[in-house]
Amino acid sequence: MPFDIIRYDITDENSKLGVLLQFNQTKVFVSSVTNVEKSISNFKTLLLTKLGERIMQPDFGTALYEIIFEPNTEDIGNFIVESIQSAVTKWLPDINIISIETITNEQDTTLGNQLKIKITFNVNVEQINRTISVFVNENGNFSVSNAELAV
Repeated sequence: MPFDIIRYDITDENSKLGVLLQFNQTKVFVSSVTNVEKSISNFKTLLLTKLGERIMQPDFGTALYEIIFEPNTEDIGNFIVESIQSAVTKWLPDINIISIETITNEQDTTLGNQLKIKITFNVNVEQINRTISVFVNENGNFSVSNAELAV
């Protein structure tokens, strides 16, 4: 039986499409009410998920956690870009990657080896460029934010 997939933005706050990766004052996830919010939240979730972590979908996620322990070679930047690009292409067709900038294995005495990634992208329904920054270090700290990291 065929069916149509209809995409639309919901602006009514009583209609929820998903959750944002932030809590409100009562420690409950904030709901997303537009397709753009949902797409950005899904993108952050994809970046935060390790390959093999999701049950029944072992290829969901990226290899960013593993990259921090790789030798700092010239190919590491290409590997990062390829990991993010292939995951977005497969799982999030609404996201268009514009650029990915990386700094790998920057030394810090308190944080150890670090990986910083700045991803510029847009969502198909909006075409406004946005930036997500990713920070990973060898101590297991991993964060994704809308704030710009110095890359």
